[in-house]
Amino acid sequence: MKKIDPVLRFWPKVYKNGPLSKTLGTKCWVWTGWRNWAGYAMFHWNGRDGVASNFSYSTFIAPLKRGFQGNHKCHNRGCVRPDHLYSGTQSENIVDSVTVRTHRNSRKTECIHGHPFDEANTHIRKNGRRECRACNRTRALKLYYS
Repeated sequence: MKKIDPVLRFWPKVYKNGPLSKTLGTKCWVWTGWRNWAGYAMFHWNGRDGVASNFSYSTFIAPLKRGFQGNHKCHNRGCVRPDHLYSGTQSENIVDSVTVRTHRNSRKTECIHGHPFDEANTHIRKNGRRECRACNRTRALKLYYS
């Protein structure tokens, strides 16, 4: 059985007239193939399934270093346009998505105890998770006085 070049299998799954990126001013290239549960475009190459944006970046821009991935400047998980991607770590991607409020947990307006997630009360950790400063103070006081 003859193997088909992954680049030749890639292009039929790309719709180049997608939505206009608000941040970049150019149209996204939308993946019409398989997407995972989180909405990321998925593609099979080199004998494994992977994120299509990683394939796009490593094929058309530069090979990705170990621990790096093709992150989206346009914040569209289905976009595979190479100039809408940059090489970054997963931690950078999470922090970026929380900052622009595209992360699934960034839409929450308050912590589980009801304290608001606002500028004064929120601390963003290195992994992108938000912490409620009021809850941390309460926890610290309980430990101190117990």
